[in-house]
Amino acid sequence: MENKNDFRNRNSICVVVVLAAVCCIPVAANAAYANLAAPPGWTQGASAQPTFNAAQYRASQAANAAISSASWSSAKTVAITSSVSVGGKAVSMPLSLRLAAGAGSVAARAMFSNPWTAAAMIAAPYAIEWAQSSGLFFSTDLQAWQLRENLDGTIYDCGGHTATSPMAACTAYADAWNVTYHNGPQQSSFWMKVSSCGQTACTAEMRQGSTSGYIEGYSSLGFTVGVGGGTNTERNVASADEFEELIKAKPMPWQVPNEVAAPYPVETPVINPDAYQAPSVFKLPTGDPVAVPNTNPQQYKYPQTSIKPSATTAEPLRVDITTGEVLTTDPNATTTPNPQAAASATSTPTESDLCEKYPEILACAKPDLDTPEVEIPRSEKTITYEEEQLFGEGSCPADLTHTLSNGQSLKVWDWQYACEKALPLRFLIISLATFGAFLIVMPGSTRV
Repeated sequence: MENKNDFRNRNSICVVVVLAAVCCIPVAANAAYANLAAPPGWTQGASAQPTFNAAQYRASQAANAAISSASWSSAKTVAITSSVSVGGKAVSMPLSLRLAAGAGSVAARAMFSNPWTAAAMIAAPYAIEWAQSSGLFFSTDLQAWQLRENLDGTIYDCGGHTATSPMAACTAYADAWNVTYHNGPQQSSFWMKVSSCGQTACTAEMRQGSTSGYIEGYSSLGFTVGVGGGTNTERNVASADEFEELIKAKPMPWQVPNEVAAPYPVETPVINPDAYQAPSVFKLPTGDPVAVPNTNPQQYKYPQTSIKPSATTAEPLRVDITTGEVLTTDPNATTTPNPQAAASATSTPTESDLCEKYPEILACAKPDLDTPEVEIPRSEKTITYEEEQLFGEGSCPADLTHTLSNGQSLKVWDWQYACEKALPLRFLIISLATFGAFLIVMPGSTRV
């Protein structure tokens, strides 16, 4: 039997339900924000742009061969991994970082301050070539960057090929060598590519098969200066600012960040990137499938945690973690992270495979259509529609009038004025009527 308190509680709940339906009060969801662990080499200041040092990341992950080879790609991106705590366990999360504006300035300053050796220069051909394309070269004797200024038309001769820079002259020589010995009747398997130039000679790589083939060895190409009476002027670069200004005259090759270690500025990370480098939800099953009673075909459900990227400028590694359940007809549904990604990697079943496995489904049915051979009669009809108000548009009655014996008409009641005053009460009356109807159909008793 229901007492007064139970009746009041039930009515209070009804009020909340009705008000929620009428006023659209949101209901809280089971979700929480978290931040991925900062990967090695990652730096995030309070307001500064984040930076990433791939060399530092590779050094910290040297024991893991699967991820220790993280390098910048031609798209100026690098793939790394981080982790987030879910239920007290660390879950690995893939990340994709892209170089941001200003990466060239960081590389230039790192190159200027780097104590270059001959071996280091050979190991960084793209960085050295980038500098030489702007007339910069490093003197190992002076341990300083120098600018070779060609103000008086200096000509460089490399094996009979002349140009206004050693790199251009020896590259022309290498191109002619490749035409004669690689593509020509000699049919050599080597391909010559000039990688760097010093004060008196350029170094050429002898690659196997093509410009991207394996380096089998090196060849020194000497050049002469001043052919035609020209002279050469060289001076030390005064500062990092000057070096940066000079070298940035040419765009930075994408390979340079792999050769020059530095904390490069990066854009907001792409968390769990898909095939199009867009962030995607990371789905983590947290239990085995359990049969759902009284379902045909038999269904199964299992708990799953979804990790949704929710990065902001202030929190670039933020994710939104929610929990829920997944329904499936497979009793052996995968319990590895991202089952959707694993499924998409497999081949999609064709229509014939589907019909062989489920011949009784409607999609595989072969309908026997009784289509008449004669032409089907056709007719045209015009259908119109108009918007309808949910609660009706409503209208005021006509004003109440009275006609006197002398024929004069008097207004007894002004309905238009009354309707204008009552209009604000319309919503309240409808809400109260809805609430009253809800109490009528609710089970219960008012007896004490």
